[in-house]
Amino acid sequence: MVRLRLLGPVELAVGDVLVDIGPPQRRTVLAALAVDAGRPVGVDVLVGRVWGTDPPEGARRSLYAHITRIRNACDRTADASPEAVRLTRRSDGYVLQTDRRQVDVHRFRQLVDRARDARVPDSERAALLGEALGLWRGEPLSGLNGPWAEQMRRAWRREQVDATIAWARVQARLGAPTATIGDRCPPSSTTFPWSSLWQRH
Repeated sequence: MVRLRLLGPVELAVGDVLVDIGPPQRRTVLAALAVDAGRPVGVDVLVGRVWGTDPPEGARRSLYAHITRIRNACDRTADASPEAVRLTRRSDGYVLQTDRRQVDVHRFRQLVDRARDARVPDSERAALLGEALGLWRGEPLSGLNGPWAEQMRRAWRREQVDATIAWARVQARLGAPTATIGDRCPPSSTTFPWSSLWQRH
């Protein structure tokens, strides 16, 4: 299966094999497309996500070069998997065509949304949240610079903390030992008083 990973280093993987994407700036372009997988992203939006509000001269030319190489990398996934990722051009921008479940941040949100359903029993809710948190591989968008990447990191960390708190509360209701908290605690949130959750529920 083809996977696009953003919750850690930006990676395009076919099974256990990584497809070479290239330098950090190109990985930023890929991430800027992947966050809106299945939807067109305009050139101006891409330039802003990669270079910020004051892009250098030649930013568009560099963007088009990165797009070409990303498209070639995506095309190589078609030779290895029926679930290929495609990068196509439309009148309103570029579209990364893939099942959103193949992009880890979208998969994370889908699992968390399913866990929020009040009809889901706690045992299933714990499994859904555990699977969602298991998608994290460290610092999201690791190695990428710029305001957009940092904005995404902050927003996604908040979602991770919220999911971790929800997971801890479910584990408390299920009577799980407090030691399990350490397995899911986000590295950026080690000062949070996780044990206090157990006294509240």
